[in-house]
Amino acid sequence: MKLEIEDKVPLKWPEGWSRTLIEQRKSQAQWKKPFAFYREAVITELDRMGVSAVEISHNIGDLERKDPGVAVWFSMKPTADYSWQQLLQLDNPAPTLAEIDDAFRKLAQKHHPDRVANGSGGDIHMFHKLSEARKKARAWVLGDSAQQHDNCIPCDRFTDARQNLAAVRSALAHFRGLERVGIPAILERVMTTAFKAQLAEGKPSVSTVA
Repeated sequence: MKLEIEDKVPLKWPEGWSRTLIEQRKSQAQWKKPFAFYREAVITELDRMGVSAVEISHNIGDLERKDPGVAVWFSMKPTADYSWQQLLQLDNPAPTLAEIDDAFRKLAQKHHPDRVANGSGGDIHMFHKLSEARKKARAWVLGDSAQQHDNCIPCDRFTDARQNLAAVRSALAHFRGLERVGIPAILERVMTTAFKAQLAEGKPSVSTVA
């Protein structure tokens, strides 16, 4: 599967991730190469980790001066996991999206966090499992081309987008080092769970590179 790559302007910061205060931003003198160099380095690292699609989000011009953050969104390559059928109690191998959503609502109602807090006897862990099953079922129906970009590595600790992207690249290189020293299970867990994120509703995005 060919890696899909996009650049997005303006910055799409993931919901729930804290921001660095302006006075706390730093500069890293050794990261002197241009933005394009670190962009290619990030893409190379993610490709080696089995990512299927990458979206690099950042600001440009005066907006970058005010907010130099970078957010690298990515999708993992799909695995042969059909547990969604059993979890959602769908025996149809090709359900409609409406059938998937109906099955999810029926089963997840009891386990919704608000109902659990009110004493429904539900299980929040099960609610998350059902949510993931719904996502996998929809991906199965829509096909491999439906990229979710539901993982994100954001960084705004440094004074410009180039340095923040360099920091992301450095982090990825360290994560991939886990695989090189023979601990691939940790790498897999990091890549499939640690960076799960979502975009805050109403945030704009404009594609600059197809």
